[in-house]
Amino acid sequence: RVGQGHKYFDASLNSHHAFFCGDLNYRVVLPEKEIDQEEHKRIVRDMVEKEEWSVLNDYDGLGQALTKKECLNGFMTLPCHFPPTFKVTRQDGYAYNAKRTPSYTDRVLWKSADGFESNLSPICYEPCPDFITSDHKPF
Repeated sequence: RVGQGHKYFDASLNSHHAFFCGDLNYRVVLPEKEIDQEEHKRIVRDMVEKEEWSVLNDYDGLGQALTKKECLNGFMTLPCHFPPTFKVTRQDGYAYNAKRTPSYTDRVLWKSADGFESNLSPICYEPCPDFITSDHKPF
């Protein structure tokens, strides 16, 4: 707690840069209300096959929540120009579990203090496709 009347303490304010990473559990959610779950999975898989990364990013739940300031206020992440990292079978590459919609659940975010934004420059943002011990592809 900081000061009177403040309910929460923002630990990211104590550093020049703060990082937040992990399985954030956000999904790719299409806006069509009239499609069932199977059709939703099929459409998302088609987008993955066509490598429509920018469209998938448009429907990424985390990106939408950050834009609306519903979570992790002030944190940023890069767009995902690669296949979704969840839910994959435990093998090389990207073979998705047929029961789940491929999604960008695994993410890295950062927040810089005022005046320090230019001191941080991401050089690589991609998963490890040959990682096979999880149903996620880590960064």
